[in-house]
Amino acid sequence: MKKLVSERINQLYEKTKKSQSLMAGADSKAAKVITSELLTSGQPLKDIDEMGYLSQKLFTLKEKEIAPPVEFPDGMAIVQLTRIVKPEIEPFEKVQDQVRTKVLGAKKIQLQLAKANAVVAELNRLSDAIKTEDYLKKENLKFENATYQRGNRLAGFPVRPGLDDTIFSMNEGAYSPPLNFEPDAVVIVRLKSKSLVSEQDFLQAKDEYYRKKLEEAKT
Repeated sequence: MKKLVSERINQLYEKTKKSQSLMAGADSKAAKVITSELLTSGQPLKDIDEMGYLSQKLFTLKEKEIAPPVEFPDGMAIVQLTRIVKPEIEPFEKVQDQVRTKVLGAKKIQLQLAKANAVVAELNRLSDAIKTEDYLKKENLKFENATYQRGNRLAGFPVRPGLDDTIFSMNEGAYSPPLNFEPDAVVIVRLKSKSLVSEQDFLQAKDEYYRKKLEEAKT
């Protein structure tokens, strides 16, 4: 299935190279084209590329250049850089409220991280479940259950690069160091249990994923 997707997207790439336009090449293949707003390097594309791989690729291109097919966690894509806008330095008077908000937010996170480190130290010291529960109540904290799968997203929190490595390297029953989720959340993870899928199950899920992507490309 992945081979079929690769063949189709490579055909589309050859068409776009000849026309020097992603839009024109996509029209010839009845493919879907998404135009984004201005992006910074590594900026996620909502519902498309939550890890920011595509925006990073754009920053390696020249204006109007079309990149060869890019494979990223959610599929494959062809990207074209339409224009480059250089950043401008705005007067401080215009951005002082934004600066103040960011400074206060950074101080809040620092305070939360300091408290979270103390909480982790105490949780590691306490071995009794009842004492742990009493301590959390005293600190006005609570556990929330969540099922985590590879993909760097924990429950409703934003994507956090490196979260996969952190969680899958933990031992069952262990607490993670405090994790900073922008803009203003600090989380401690306790791993209750983990299970690894077999290679067969993984390949089956992968084939199903590419089959779905191929069907979406046809619409």
